[in-house]
Amino acid sequence: MALLSLDIDHFKEVNDRLDHAAGDLALRHTAQILTALVSGTDIAARIGGEEFALACPNTSPTDARHFAERLHCAIEAGPIEHNGTQIAFTISIGLAFRLPGDDVADLLERADIALYSAKQAGRNRIGEWQAEAPLS
Repeated sequence: MALLSLDIDHFKEVNDRLDHAAGDLALRHTAQILTALVSGTDIAARIGGEEFALACPNTSPTDARHFAERLHCAIEAGPIEHNGTQIAFTISIGLAFRLPGDDVADLLERADIALYSAKQAGRNRIGEWQAEAPLS
């Protein structure tokens, strides 16, 4: 299982620079693209503010990485229009994979760590949780 945690970059600026209706439009646009790209077994949800999650059961790491890239590119490629103003925005994505013994909280925590890493690296990118080297 793979879990993607994604966040609209600089979302507060969209609300502050334009208005909350523009922010709502960005949220709906992101949700529409996410919904259009998911497969029948995936579960997509808005989990708060400008953050979404996508659970992908029975998905290989390679397929999850490809999906994350398609999602990232789809959001970046399509600006939205609000009151005659073009609004271009990007997303950051954190990607993590289920490990033996994980519960949902473990997987979500690792996806959030990967998301934070993507944001710290400059946003508009995909971060993947990396296991630390085993202790000797």
